[in-house]
Parts: sequence; structure tokens; C-alpha cells
Amino acid sequence: MERVPASLFSLTVWAITLSMQPFAATPPTEPPPYNRIILAAADEGRNELTVPGNLARATEFGDRAYVYYNNQDMPLIFSSPAYHHFVVRLGIDGPPNKDDFKGSRFTFMNASVAGAGTTQDPKDSEGHQYYRMIPEIRDDICAVMRAMPDGAIPNRIYRDDPKYGWENYWLIEAITPVPIA
Repeated sequence: MERVPASLFSLTVWAITLSMQPFAATPPTEPPPYNRIILAAADEGRNELTVPGNLARATEFGDRAYVYYNNQDMPLIFSSPAYHHFVVRLGIDGPPNKDDFKGSRFTFMNASVAGAGTTQDPKDSEGHQYYRMIPEIRDDICAVMRAMPDGAIPNRIYRDDPKYGWENYWLIEAITPVPIA
């Protein structure tokens, strides 16, 4: 059986976490059903990747899980206090303890520098559709879906300064100029 990537965006991530709960006591299948799991603009609490979080078992469903986030994702930023009791969303800054995931099958993708979520960016002024509107991020997701090695995907810089415990992520660089009105 050929395995395919699973791409989950925004509220779909929240919905899939609810569907994973019944499998909490179920042993994982070998091989996992998906080769890559992509979680972009995840509307889930930023601690959900650690046990007993709803997404902690995501890598049991795929070889690797990629978490794309954007610090300027306005809908997630504004919904945190209103609907989520001030719990910062995973899609805003990834997990707070990225360093703890070194050697795991989770990969973190910071899409913030791509310019989404700025009023000067007509492609995605709210910063929530960056995964499909910004060419570099869309291309990055396509490369992940093709199972390219992380270091071979263009427009990325790996950030892991030992003096910070919160690094361990890939920074996607935008090469498409953002028009300023």
C-alpha cells in the first residue's frame, strides 16, 4: 500500500485531535498510514504535542509531522483570549519547548518572515492563509509532501542556537517581494 501525506489546516487540526482521542489506548500500526503529516495554522493549544496532549501521538500516524506556524496569524492571535482562555495557539509560535523535540519526528517550520499577516501584504493580510497564499511556503509544503530531506529544501535556514532553549526550527525565507502600498 502506498502511503500519502496528510495535510491538516487550521480548524481541521482541532478536529483531528478529537478523532485521535479514542486511539489513545490503541497501539500504533506499522508502518504508519501516512508518510508525512502537515499541521499548518494549527488551532490547537501550543502544548498539545506533549503527553497527554491531543497531538502527542501524531507521529504514530506518519513518519514525520511538520508544524507550520506564523507569529502574525491574526485570527489565531485574536481567538486565543476570546475562545481559548488565553492559551496561545500552536499555529502562532509552535510549541514553547521546541528544544525538547530534538531527535523526535516533529519538525517545526517558522513561516513568520514570509510577510503574511501584515497590512502591506495583499495576498494574506490576516496571516492565516499563508500556507496556500505565499509561494515559498506553498512550495515548502509541496517539497515536504514529496518527502524531500529537510536540508535540501530551498529558502530555509535551520535555527538552533545552544544559548536558547526555544530554538530547533526551520525559518522559511521569502524571496517574493511584498508590495508596499
